[in-house]
Amino acid sequence: MEKTYLQVLRDLSLLKFSRCYLVTGNTDFEALRFLAIKIANALQRRDTLSTLEILYHDSTKTSLREALRDAQGDLFADRNLVVYRGFDVLTAQAKAQAVEEAETELALLVDKAFEGPLILATTAEKLDGRKKWSKRLADDPAITVVPTQVWKSEDLLVLMDEWLTDTRSLTKEQKLWVIQRSRVQFGSVYQNVQKINTFLLSDNGMNEEILLQLIADEAQEDLFAVVKSFIEGEREKAYSQYLRLHQESVFALIALLLRQYRLIARVSEPDARRKTDQELASMLSVHPYACKVARQQARNLSIHACQKAMIDLTELEHKIKTGQITERYAIDWWFFKGDAK
Repeated sequence: MEKTYLQVLRDLSLLKFSRCYLVTGNTDFEALRFLAIKIANALQRRDTLSTLEILYHDSTKTSLREALRDAQGDLFADRNLVVYRGFDVLTAQAKAQAVEEAETELALLVDKAFEGPLILATTAEKLDGRKKWSKRLADDPAITVVPTQVWKSEDLLVLMDEWLTDTRSLTKEQKLWVIQRSRVQFGSVYQNVQKINTFLLSDNGMNEEILLQLIADEAQEDLFAVVKSFIEGEREKAYSQYLRLHQESVFALIALLLRQYRLIARVSEPDARRKTDQELASMLSVHPYACKVARQQARNLSIHACQKAMIDLTELEHKIKTGQITERYAIDWWFFKGDAK
């Protein structure tokens, strides 16, 4: 059966367990870790006498057979809650031979004698329905499929209220702002809440100015990473980084690229070369580290190359705004055909 992440947490609060939790679309370790802690806490509430340890395994280092062996516990009644990442044997990418080799382990998952609980995680958004074991696992009432590829703001809002040491420290609007600032990602929201909790320990009040200082704009930081990779010649890496951003405007990318090429050109001027990073930063109203990075990038880019790139970017922006080309075409062209030489 399939349940949302919050539905699973509610079940656990009522001491309702599944034999196996199959987490799909998982790229966020923090979400797995929090789920494992919740399961472990619920198990301890149900059975206070037995000890329990959370074990994290990855398919690149541990086989599914070994992970299941750990999940079955030992002769001394000590139990393990196993979190197994890379459970890709039932995804579309897995070969038929891999499924055949895992028949024994897959059969154990649907065996009522196997108590679990066990967390299996895959980055794939869903199991391959063409594989018979996918249907058997999905139809088993003791196995819960938990999709995590997309998080909703309202769900993260509920979790924030649980994570905050003082839920009244932020208004609902401020909480939603933190969630959006964190790109509606579980792990980012969780980490930012910990920053807020740490700040609140000092008995200081919270306001918009403090929030702005505490919570970085992750989408903006990711965009900076795209620009850095591109200018340093790692085009394919930059392209994949950009595609991972959610609904990020191509105009924001163009603006950052223009700013960086302009900065590289400025730090390359003869007068600028004689100044320290601190002096140059003060003159250009940027952070000294920005000057340091620009100077490193200037080793592979001439002033002429930067000027050419800025002209190309300006023309590209004009063509997009006038409808001559689509944003997607512009991005593809820039990453694989455009660039300063």
